[in-house]
Amino acid sequence: MEVARVAAERGHQVTLFEKSSELGGQFLIACQQPDKSKYLSLLKRQVQGIREAGVNVITNISVTPGILLESRPDIVVLATGASPKKLPVPGIDRPTVVQGIDVIQGKAQVGEKVAVIGGRLIGMEVALDLARQGKKVSLITDKRLGENGEPLEENIYRTLRNRLIENGVQFFTGCPLLEVNEGGVFLDDNGNLLSIQADTVVLAVGFSPVIDLFAELKLIAPEIHVIGDCKTPRDALEAMHEGAELGRIL
Repeated sequence: MEVARVAAERGHQVTLFEKSSELGGQFLIACQQPDKSKYLSLLKRQVQGIREAGVNVITNISVTPGILLESRPDIVVLATGASPKKLPVPGIDRPTVVQGIDVIQGKAQVGEKVAVIGGRLIGMEVALDLARQGKKVSLITDKRLGENGEPLEENIYRTLRNRLIENGVQFFTGCPLLEVNEGGVFLDDNGNLLSIQADTVVLAVGFSPVIDLFAELKLIAPEIHVIGDCKTPRDALEAMHEGAELGRIL
């Protein structure tokens, strides 16, 4: 959205295609979390900004090469986001396994005993929200809490960790997931098999870029740019900054 707004304000004729009925992508999902509802006002300002800039917004449409051949744009900016990852372990396709973003959006039913797999930001936030609902939550990660490549910013990490402790969440760090079974999960606890009971297993193990269209579109568009999560998954503010920078140089 940010690249569309900035480019339009600089005089470009911009069309923004959106697959869903609402603009916002992962940022819209994040705004549905209790501690992030204040960001909804920022999202509303973004949407208002692109409309005031004269961006032609088309929702409920999946872009195809045929659509671009018909519209013949000079520049294409691919910002198709990312999809949640799964883990290649036995039982991962059981109906008791759900994605963290589906829990955030209220699309997944969650039992009373929950194993949250993934100890970075989304995993910690989902675990905290479920614990506040009175559920018994185990937060499981194969790394240290708050790490997945780069560690979380220290203040965010400490605040979330303390809130998790206050709400009775149990931590299992350095414990890779081995299997999802009928009664919960099996973990590798330093070479020992550890069983954790769970009615629901929530995956929060990161995202993979959705880049399927790139190979086809680069054969059609004279100039194409890839930004946001479909380039490398990152936080919303970083993606907004990247979009604004690109909009200024187009």
